[in-house]
Amino acid sequence: MNNCRNLRYICDGCLRSFDGLKTLTKPILDKNDEIELEIKNISEHTTALCKDFCELKQLVVANGDRLNQINSVDNKSFDNFKQQMNESWTGIVKQGIKNISEHTTALCKDFCELKQLVVANGDRLNQINSVDNKSFDNFKQQMNESWTGIVKQGIDAVKNDVKVVQRTLEMVNTIKERENNVIILNLIEFNRKDNDSVSAILRSLTDNFIKDDNILRVTRQGRKIGDSKTPRPVIVKFASFVIKNRVMRSISKIKSLEGEFNKIKISHDLTRDQRVELRELIAEAKTKEANDGHFLYRVRGQVGRWKIVKLQKTAIIYFLQVLRPHDPYHGGLIVFFKKMFKARKIEVPVFQTFEAIIVEFSFKRRKVFVFGIYRPGSKLVTSLFFGELTSVLEHLFALGDGLIVAGDFNIHIERPGDTHSINLLEIFDSFQLTNVVNEPTHNLGGTLDLVASTPDIPLFNCRVDPSGAYSDHGLINVSFSPRLIIVFINLKT
Repeated sequence: MNNCRNLRYICDGCLRSFDGLKTLTKPILDKNDEIELEIKNISEHTTALCKDFCELKQLVVANGDRLNQINSVDNKSFDNFKQQMNESWTGIVKQGIKNISEHTTALCKDFCELKQLVVANGDRLNQINSVDNKSFDNFKQQMNESWTGIVKQGIDAVKNDVKVVQRTLEMVNTIKERENNVIILNLIEFNRKDNDSVSAILRSLTDNFIKDDNILRVTRQGRKIGDSKTPRPVIVKFASFVIKNRVMRSISKIKSLEGEFNKIKISHDLTRDQRVELRELIAEAKTKEANDGHFLYRVRGQVGRWKIVKLQKTAIIYFLQVLRPHDPYHGGLIVFFKKMFKARKIEVPVFQTFEAIIVEFSFKRRKVFVFGIYRPGSKLVTSLFFGELTSVLEHLFALGDGLIVAGDFNIHIERPGDTHSINLLEIFDSFQLTNVVNEPTHNLGGTLDLVASTPDIPLFNCRVDPSGAYSDHGLINVSFSPRLIIVFINLKT
């Protein structure tokens, strides 16, 4: 190796990193593999020869007596045998030497070819060795930049997600803080405190339902600018959502207030996003109404859950509703009626066993009270239910006008022997209420929904639509005449 020229020592790592050198050395390496294979074959032949010599030696030792006999055999036969053995062995040895010689010659030839290839590619190896480090530096820089970009992009994505979550939490907290607030607009700024004016307005609207301790804070929004005559909005924070809901249900009475108070407006305290959403819905409703000449489009619903509802112009429908105090976004009762009817909702206390709404309809010669009721089927029927129902009917019956009771009682009156059914029908009889529903009203069977009236308002044309179309309860249709009917009762009987 010391006498060879144009040889360089290159580590395995460098050899693996240069694709060009791999291409150059591939034929040499393949030839080396062939040489190693031939050497392996020679080694295997040598091993086999050694094994044969050992076996021959064992045979000679084991047949020593026979060799002595052979020694006494005729010299001519022994000489012939000896000559044959020598010729056989000489042929085997010569053949083995010939094979070894051929393999050695092939190895020498391969080494010479390898040397020639190394010498012929010496310049290319030198070029590879002198490759500009700038390309490696560029590659390294690109790798660093790529990795840095990926990491930075991932960090930015996480930061954006965190910001979105923070904004969402802030929005939820803001909505929660404003849930019990209302804004009063156009309230003149008197010299006296706004608390007195606001308390007086709210007590008048809610029939003295609002107390001073129900109002937690009254503040003007923004700073007063000089002698500006435009009053600043007033933010009122209530103690609970129930109090606020009671105020919002009474804003229709604002026009009945005295003096400058009848010009005020009361609305929910909305966030900026909610105001934008509400304005967009109102604009969309106006566009739909302008393009449709037969229907009105209005924005209705709880705060943050507004929807555009479609109302027919030829028969405008009004409604009165009662929300659940503990869950204003679910359940509740509502009474729909046409514009031609004059209606007023009667305020009732919150009952423990059922939900109720009472609406007074005024006709030309009389009044009719509609008592809507819902008793949850998930609650057991107790004596308290019958007691509260009796107290409401006593109050309405004392008014002396017609009465219609309708709703979901969740009591199976189709079961004659049922205790609760018997108690309910006895209460109806005591107040002269006649039920006209005598067929199943639920998709699982059972007459759970009832419509009953006093004798002066007879009901007719009762029809129960199939259940399951709009609800698990069927729609009940009845007709009645609001005309005054005189009923004679025989007191002697």
